[in-house]
Amino acid sequence: MRLGRAFYFHVMRTKLAKGGSLDVMRDHPGQPDSDLTVSRCVERLVIAGTAKTVAAQVNELRSEVGDFGTLLYTGHDWADPALARRSMALMANEVLPLLD
Repeated sequence: MRLGRAFYFHVMRTKLAKGGSLDVMRDHPGQPDSDLTVSRCVERLVIAGTAKTVAAQVNELRSEVGDFGTLLYTGHDWADPALARRSMALMANEVLPLLD
């Protein structure tokens, strides 16, 4: 697991727990808080990879949950601005055209 992702979800999970808002991380109502580990959050909530694999993961999510209308792209590590901009360009130019 990449450290940046683990740290991000550790921070988010901690803040959401303090605010009583862990429901946004659950797979289903009633899922125990103890299931919401950092590793599980990264595994279930991160979509990453090549343009083709990201598009396939987004399409799979849409087939599972239905059309959600908006895709929110987040980036939290601008240590390398050129890499961050390249990632956004790939999303816009190579991933989005592959979505159903």
